[in-house]
Amino acid sequence: MALITGVVDGLRPLGMIGVLCRDSEDNGAVLGTLVLADEDSAFILHSLELPWFGNARNVSCIPTGLYQAQYKFSGQRGHVYEIDDVPGRTAIQIHVGNTAQDTEGCILAGTMRGVINGKPAVLNSRTAMASLMTFTQHKPIALRVCDRMVA
Repeated sequence: MALITGVVDGLRPLGMIGVLCRDSEDNGAVLGTLVLADEDSAFILHSLELPWFGNARNVSCIPTGLYQAQYKFSGQRGHVYEIDDVPGRTAIQIHVGNTAQDTEGCILAGTMRGVINGKPAVLNSRTAMASLMTFTQHKPIALRVCDRMVA
């Protein structure tokens, strides 16, 4: 928890602390690891986003930085976390999906990485999101997004 707390300095976490570290880009997808923690335990998922295209709507991942994410129920996507105050963007979510075709700038979550139809993917996304909701109990997340692992 201490390592994760250090990387979200500047936010006042009201619930969970999270770090999304992007670690590779391959064939139109950015892969990373999402680590969430509370006082007692940690939870790890894999992430998939679109590559960086200057924060352009619907085609780019979000900028690195500090964010707050709130639980929301979306009629289209079900249980999601919506990331607040992304510069120039709205409705950025962590939601179910497997490949870059399943996102328009949001973050997809999976239990593992893989390949679907020759494209990079996160797998078991519905299971990952259900586990995320169980772990967080819908609490807000103080989230740092970074482009490489923090030492």
